Amino acid sequence: MLDAVLLVAIGFGVGVYSTALGAGGAFLLTPLLLIRHPEVPPEYVATASLSIVVLSSGLSAVQAVRSRRLDLPVVAVLLAAVVPTAILGAATTAYVPRREFQLGFSIFMFAMAIYLLLPRRQLIVERLSGWRRLVETREGTVLYTFPVARGVIAATAASYLSSLAGIGGGPLYTPLEIRVMRIPVLLAVPTAHVMVAALGISGLALHLATGHIGEPLRDAPWLAIGSLAGNPLGRRVGRRLGEGPVVRLLVVGIILVAARTAWGAL
Repeated sequence: MLDAVLLVAIGFGVGVYSTALGAGGAFLLTPLLLIRHPEVPPEYVATASLSIVVLSSGLSAVQAVRSRRLDLPVVAVLLAAVVPTAILGAATTAYVPRREFQLGFSIFMFAMAIYLLLPRRQLIVERLSGWRRLVETREGTVLYTFPVARGVIAATAASYLSSLAGIGGGPLYTPLEIRVMRIPVLLAVPTAHVMVAALGISGLALHLATGHIGEPLRDAPWLAIGSLAGNPLGRRVGRRLGEGPVVRLLVVGIILVAARTAWGAL
């Protein structure tokens, strides 16, 4: 019973943190499950973590639609491009040995943190061309230009790498949407939830279809209960954050998770 209470508490913290930042939470849950189940193949860990992502980000995605903080045509373009790639990434997980999976996951996360810490001017060459968007939200009118080709390429690469790592993609999509796709933070966080939910469903469906059901999945209900309970608080926190705090908080979590996962693999 104590173990279940601890998992619920951890899930609550992950739910608040990840919902506020537009992440599904799997980048925190995957290393936790790797530590709790040291002998389990990575594809079984990915099944458990993605199942929680689907519930948590799915709820946030529904809330995003209801709050009218989505640019639905842009979301449709991104989903059409990245869902097939996410399925390919999930299929690749079964061919990666566990130790190499942990080390690769850590390197991937460290690289993501470095990317987020680099000044924006070194990463982006601004272009005037693109798909000009005008979105009416409850907070007011949002006007921006979406670079279609650049956005689709970035999202497709992120979907494969995140699905391969079993993390859903939240830590990637929010900063990519803000920095590369030029989506305002008001729309970027809820858009990330929709993307993560859709990609999580794709990856989870493949893992379940191929029989990747094991011991880590028993932790999922308790973690999911905590995560769902933390969603409302996370949404309130997220509405108060600007681009800078979102990126900095993501970097802190990513570095801590990457360091702990790498230590466990050495």
